[in-house]
Amino acid sequence: METTTIFKRILAATGSEPRAVLDAARSLQGLDKCADVDPFHLDPAQPKDVLDDLLHHALEMRADILVMGGRTHVLASRAAMLAPCPVLMVPDHTTLTFDNILIPVDFSDSSAEAARCAISLAEKARGDWKALTVECSDDVWLDWGEDHGRIGKQLEEFLETATGRSAAGRCIVEPLNRSVLAVDHTGLSPAHHIGGADIASTIAQVAKREKASLVVVGTRGRSRSALLLLGSVTEHLMQLASCPVLAVKHAGHLGLVGALLDRLRKPEPSLTAS
Repeated sequence: METTTIFKRILAATGSEPRAVLDAARSLQGLDKCADVDPFHLDPAQPKDVLDDLLHHALEMRADILVMGGRTHVLASRAAMLAPCPVLMVPDHTTLTFDNILIPVDFSDSSAEAARCAISLAEKARGDWKALTVECSDDVWLDWGEDHGRIGKQLEEFLETATGRSAAGRCIVEPLNRSVLAVDHTGLSPAHHIGGADIASTIAQVAKREKASLVVVGTRGRSRSALLLLGSVTEHLMQLASCPVLAVKHAGHLGLVGALLDRLRKPEPSLTAS
């Protein structure tokens, strides 16, 4: 497969502790010596305006990727849904490497794009990758051994179609862990399935277990599938993960993002009759 995922215009959004963000930007820059890194300072004193300004700057400079720090988990997860480019969230005190990439897959076009991106990064950096799908079935009669093999085969075939060749990485089929969410201060377990929190928690758990150095995920997916990778799941994952997370933007969504940002900038038309 031809390596097409090269980030040449890198926007590094730095805050009070910019080291992790700048180091990650330099790691991306190391994949292509022609890449440029453009720092953008996040002003915590202007929380309402910072995301809008950041997204507009990414759009204007035609950024290939936006890198954000871990202390802005919520801001980074919001940016991942709205940015006109992929968003890389780098938790504080972590180092971005490409030696062990985890790719959550829900068999959608968005996860196919994320898989191509992740595999391209792994090949460029000579790293390894693993693909993960989470089985969410509520069927009490599920034969896990038989179903595990069937879904694993589907995952291999999906990756072969997405990449145009036989999958060279490891495929993981993980049952949904509905007990991974912590009990809140009221003593009541938070509702599962709301916003895909349990799915995101399972992905984060597998990433920690597999010692993933990076998780590459799509920002849009398909509902009612083995893995629900809607925006809410990606948002939860970016807030839960202890390793860097790269949210890959679905190409067909970029035009809508640009129109939305233009609308946010333009004043409302006057209703006063001339």
